[in-house]
Amino acid sequence: MRLARSQPDHVISMEALTAELEKNLKGEDATTRRFGIEEKSSEKLIGWCSISYSSWAKRYTSADIGLAIGEKDLWRKGYGTEIVGLLLKEAFEQLNLHRAAGGPMLRTRRA
Repeated sequence: MRLARSQPDHVISMEALTAELEKNLKGEDATTRRFGIEEKSSEKLIGWCSISYSSWAKRYTSADIGLAIGEKDLWRKGYGTEIVGLLLKEAFEQLNLHRAAGGPMLRTRRA
């Protein structure tokens, strides 16, 4: 739960998070794409990542990206770097967005 939201004011209950994820899986949330992170060698689900679009003037131009890897022993293994690259590729090449942000460490604009 701590990794599900980046800011303390966004903390929600497990039930609310479950409802949010179920809505997204059913295709009822057109502003967020969520993905599971799977370890290639074991095919084990190790985390999640998402792209949440922001609209301006009825057009999607920017997004927030986020990810969480649940098991601490899998941190600092390069998964985050690979995932951020894939999320940015999706945001810029597939969704044709202009800007992506993901916390204080990541601020990216299309070149």
